[in-house]
Amino acid sequence: MNKIMFRGLLAAAVVATTLIINACSVVDSLDTFTMQLPINMEFSWRNRQAPDTTVDFVNLMEYSVYRDNMDDIQSAKLYQVAYWMDTLVGNPSIENAEFAFVEFYIRFQGEQQQHLLGRYENVVVKDYYKRPHIITVPDDIALLVSEAVRTKPQFDVIQRYSLPKNGTGFFPQLEARVDLAIRLEVKL
Repeated sequence: MNKIMFRGLLAAAVVATTLIINACSVVDSLDTFTMQLPINMEFSWRNRQAPDTTVDFVNLMEYSVYRDNMDDIQSAKLYQVAYWMDTLVGNPSIENAEFAFVEFYIRFQGEQQQHLLGRYENVVVKDYYKRPHIITVPDDIALLVSEAVRTKPQFDVIQRYSLPKNGTGFFPQLEARVDLAIRLEVKL
């Protein structure tokens, strides 16, 4: 066997071994699967005065993605909050309403402590009208949520509005949307 042929066979053996090792690594890395769990909420006020707070109860057991995979969830990360205004009727009107802040908190079932998910500052309502504004959840809260979601699938999402910067703050109707994005890593 000449040297060129031997080197060719040796190179082919190295390539084949590398492909086998890489294929095994790919199969090993497929032991988990990542999926999205969107939580879509609608907050609705009728004849309310700002500043005010609303609470929406979330039960993850109502979501088939969670329910069907709950025993195999390796981690859960709440990574972003999206907020926008759908309707605002009152004083001030939607054209000139501005809130110093709108905050969102999470409180797990059986706990009193509220954890800040995010704070929107200087909320000019016409800029938020039918336009989602997304904020990333702080890492420390994301970690807390990761641990809790696997063992406490029920929680409250609390929305707080400041006093508006102008007007009376009385709203016959205020409707807003909040979407939470949770990333689940599930064992296959």
